[in-house]
Amino acid sequence: MDRSRWLRRPTSLSRHVAAVLVAALIVFVAAATALWLVLGAPRLPQGAAFTVTDQLELVKIALAVVAGVGGVVALVVAYRRQAVVEEENERARAAARRDDTRLFNERFGSATTQLGHERPAVRAAAVYAVTGLADDAPTQELRQTCVSVLCAYLRMPYQPEPSAPDWVAGEREIRHAIVGTIRAHLAPGPLPDWNGCAFNLSGAVLEGVGLPGIRLTDGTHLNLTRCRVVGGPVDLRGAQFVGGRLTCTAIQLDAGAGFELGGAVAVGTRFVGGPLPPDLAAFVATMHDAGSQ
Repeated sequence: MDRSRWLRRPTSLSRHVAAVLVAALIVFVAAATALWLVLGAPRLPQGAAFTVTDQLELVKIALAVVAGVGGVVALVVAYRRQAVVEEENERARAAARRDDTRLFNERFGSATTQLGHERPAVRAAAVYAVTGLADDAPTQELRQTCVSVLCAYLRMPYQPEPSAPDWVAGEREIRHAIVGTIRAHLAPGPLPDWNGCAFNLSGAVLEGVGLPGIRLTDGTHLNLTRCRVVGGPVDLRGAQFVGGRLTCTAIQLDAGAGFELGGAVAVGTRFVGGPLPPDLAAFVATMHDAGSQ
């Protein structure tokens, strides 16, 4: 049985006190015996009468022993009281975590359901609701869940051409809002930092990727594999690539699209592609040459 759990059992107090006293007695006897042996095992005088001074010394020793026993009992009781308080605090923290998770799940279910609503305004509101959930998430895993939902929305089939029969009014604004939300939470600022999350946009159709000023750190993965970028550039001006990974394998850049990297710096991020787009490859090469000088 775990020692701390045994100490907290109501029936174990007397046994614990007795065990501590026995241990203290054993230590005392062992120490006294060792001291007696070190002094050459002297014999006690035979037939010597106790004087008043000797009796007072015995009384002092007895009082010291009683005080020591009382101190041991007090220490045991204080230790058990502290252990119980710590256990109660841990139970309270666990209950709070369960309540936070339950509330998160309730809000998450409501928000994600609205993402499939037929009205664009409702879908837009759901995007901001999921964003708020990500900001309030009690754990990194739950934050990643919210980020994954937003990225999954961007990976859904999308027609950017208004003249096409399957074009959906209002969808462009919602997608721009999601990209803007990602940018705001990866750039230095007052909002909670979403670095450490994976942003899986593989295969998404994106009308420009406005991510100026973002800062990628370790644990972050921005995945643009097989993305089709139309109607605007991948805007990474002023970005700080100090960790994490940016994957651009088989990215498709339509006419007018490309990477804008003015003022960006890279000192630790892995750039993955087969091969990288020309303007991104030139940027990486420039940063590599600057770092080797």
